[in-house]
Amino acid sequence: MTQLDFRLLFERVPARFLVLAPEPSRYTILGASDAYLDATWTTRDIVSRALFEVFPDNPTQPHANAVQNLDSSLQRALARRATDVMAVQHYDIRDRSGQFMERHWSPANAPVISGDGTLVALIHRVEDVTEFVRDGLLFAGHAARLEQEILLSAKELAAANAALHESAMLRQRINAIVSHDLRTPLSAIQNAAHMLARMVAKLEAPPLRIITLLQSSAARMAALLNDLDDYAATQLDGRLSISREHLNVRALCEKAVEEARIAYPTRHVELTPGENIAADIDPRRFQQMLQNLLGNALTYGAPDRPVRVSLLRSFGFCIATVSNEGEPIPEGILPLLFQPFQRGPRTGDVRQRGHMGLGLFIVQQIALAHGGDVHVESSPQGTHFSVHIPVKHSW
Repeated sequence: MTQLDFRLLFERVPARFLVLAPEPSRYTILGASDAYLDATWTTRDIVSRALFEVFPDNPTQPHANAVQNLDSSLQRALARRATDVMAVQHYDIRDRSGQFMERHWSPANAPVISGDGTLVALIHRVEDVTEFVRDGLLFAGHAARLEQEILLSAKELAAANAALHESAMLRQRINAIVSHDLRTPLSAIQNAAHMLARMVAKLEAPPLRIITLLQSSAARMAALLNDLDDYAATQLDGRLSISREHLNVRALCEKAVEEARIAYPTRHVELTPGENIAADIDPRRFQQMLQNLLGNALTYGAPDRPVRVSLLRSFGFCIATVSNEGEPIPEGILPLLFQPFQRGPRTGDVRQRGHMGLGLFIVQQIALAHGGDVHVESSPQGTHFSVHIPVKHSW
């Protein structure tokens, strides 16, 4: 089979293309199709020259901004590593006599990325739409409308490209987080299982500590996957689904506190005295919300100070508050706390590696699904997360 000359194929392709070096501001021309050279009255001598040296703004047009617009588009393509489609541009070019001629173009700029992720070049593609914009006789006054339609289509395509890029980046980020955060509990399970296998081989009874480690690591992995499921549900449906039951909220708080004491045996977790409060809530979701708040307080709070859960009824709301002492949350982080994939400052606690930054986001979504909300106050005296859920009854 004859070896293809891809350089020749590119130069002969019946479309207007430039290949540019990914150098901001200069963009050295590396190659051009014959169709591009014909459309711009240039020759292959432009190769190895800077893009805007060959194609400057028309000096007779004081408000010309074609160079600036094209440079911005090329920078976006480089930064996003995705195709950037531009609106129709008025970009005059010189003919062979050196005189600037009126031209209107529909451009698009795309990065060329190698198999190892290296950005090696930019492809600049243009379509000459001058006649569509300028020829009023031919289009009987419809040139302006046609230009508007072309502009709208270009903007819609650009928006779609941006949305696709954002979606791809989010998927990549989620995959990286899940891979990283599941690795710690999975490693603990593998090591514990190996130790159990050796003990069974020696007919020794496995100590309770290893079994507890297996259970807690498996629970952490399940919690990570539950958070991901809940995050996906909020993206698809707008909010979490709940199934209400008329329950004693204090009993749920007692259960969550007891589970936290088991998971963190060296920490002091307490439920302050108070009244029983009944509410129509989803018990599984409410329990999940308290577990997330307790896990957050135990992770970021001072290890030698207690974590407290309090419950009270006020103005038709059941208010569950989880408090911890220690360093206050920085003011710059407070507005971002309930956004997905946000984590607090590192504390050195190994448990922090098991959190994807979805816990507080899920807390807020559970509160909203119940018709309530969550608030946070943080100062040197302590940090308090308070969930407000409307109630109608009490015991």
